[in-house]
Amino acid sequence: MNIHRLVKIIKKNITLKDVYILIVSFTLGVVTSLVIMPSDFSSHSNMSNSMYDMSQSLKGRSGQDLDKKFLQEMIVHHQGALDMSNIIISSDTNNLKLKNFASKIIKVQEREIEEMTNWLEEYK
Repeated sequence: MNIHRLVKIIKKNITLKDVYILIVSFTLGVVTSLVIMPSDFSSHSNMSNSMYDMSQSLKGRSGQDLDKKFLQEMIVHHQGALDMSNIIISSDTNNLKLKNFASKIIKVQEREIEEMTNWLEEYK
């Protein structure tokens, strides 16, 4: 496929929400890379394993069981982002862009955790 054609297709089909998700995903990856020290590859490996385990825990489930497990795992995932962001905010870093970004993560993901928790309550 021609790259120009691909760009036209993307421009026609991508929504603002898609852009937001891509930006958040990318920046979370950057923050994760900055938080994890290069000498601490075991932590990165553990995090990768944890993410894999979360995804695997959804397999074979369906209906409300899948819905509930997805919400439970996403709450844990978001809490991890909050924990990392709080470390950045309370750290001695002079990188104001990073601190501001961490603040935005906290604001958005706290709201999302609350929303997912409310949805989870609907299953009780």
